Amino acid sequence: MTETSLPAVVSIQAPKRSLAGYWLMLFIFFMMLSAAGWEVRNMRHQLKNDILKLDDKLKQTMRNQDEQVDSLNETLGNAKQRIDNNLNDHQSRLSEIEQRIQEHQNRLQNLTNRTLDDRLLAETLLVVKQANTRLVLEHDIAGAQLLLSEAEQLLGHITTIDPQLLTLRQTLNRDLTALKLVTPPDKEGLYLQLNSLLELLPQLQLLPSFDGAPNRPSDADKTAPDQHSSWTDWLLHSLKRLGDEAKNYIRLEDHADRFKPILNQESAKLAQLNIRLLLEQAQVALLQQRSGIYQQSLRNADQLLTAYYWDSAALTEYRHDLQALAATEIAPSVPSLSDSLQQLQAYLQQKHDNVSSGAATP
Repeated sequence: MTETSLPAVVSIQAPKRSLAGYWLMLFIFFMMLSAAGWEVRNMRHQLKNDILKLDDKLKQTMRNQDEQVDSLNETLGNAKQRIDNNLNDHQSRLSEIEQRIQEHQNRLQNLTNRTLDDRLLAETLLVVKQANTRLVLEHDIAGAQLLLSEAEQLLGHITTIDPQLLTLRQTLNRDLTALKLVTPPDKEGLYLQLNSLLELLPQLQLLPSFDGAPNRPSDADKTAPDQHSSWTDWLLHSLKRLGDEAKNYIRLEDHADRFKPILNQESAKLAQLNIRLLLEQAQVALLQQRSGIYQQSLRNADQLLTAYYWDSAALTEYRHDLQALAATEIAPSVPSLSDSLQQLQAYLQQKHDNVSSGAATP
């Protein structure tokens, strides 16, 4: 038997691993570790920044809240101050009201204790004061006369016989007589006269204007002559028309007279408007009895009439009426009632002092 040969056993060796792979894996690991560390570092930095921002916001919020609290405290303080001021004001007003009530009670008590003569004297003083007010502020002479007459009648009802009372009545009658001697101005009549001048102003003729339309009135007959008239009438009519037309371009002035310029339409309207305003101003001054403004307004209106209007009979009459109104005294001098007031007040004070001293004497 032959021996069979066994196949040779081939030994296979394991391949050797290279160190480069380990180094590569180690490098990749370190890179990943570095990236992770960098990311962690960035996250920590971001978190730190967020924490700082939140801290700043928190501090800003706290500051805003502190400012709001301070503002609220200031507002509350101001409100408290206003409340305290209002309270003090109300308390002072309440004190004044209580004081006035007490004064009125005292006056009422005095009135109940007064006699009929005392009441008549007090009423007389009030009437004389009203007459003085009418005379000084309103220049109402008629009203002051009526009030002084009433005051004299009140004094006549007093039954007390006193020489000072007779002296007081004499002074009051003297003032009343002086008022009766004053002639009050007829304001209604003067106002109506000024109003009539205002209405008649457009009828006066202004100086001619530049536009060739003469303002001066002309009585020339511009109608054509009759066909049956003679040639002499036609010639006279033509010459008359020629003269009328020449007046629009030629004006003869006397050098001895004051020069009056030719006006345009706007200047003529302004002159007329100024005169109207001056007359209306004089009317207002008349109602207020302001003599200076009244006379100055009428004088200015008269100057404008002389400067901008034709000299004619109508203008002469118009200016005559205007000058007559300017010469009228609208605020005559009136007597003073101070003597009557002073004597009456002194007499009442003397009676009051006598009553007080009599009441104080046990």
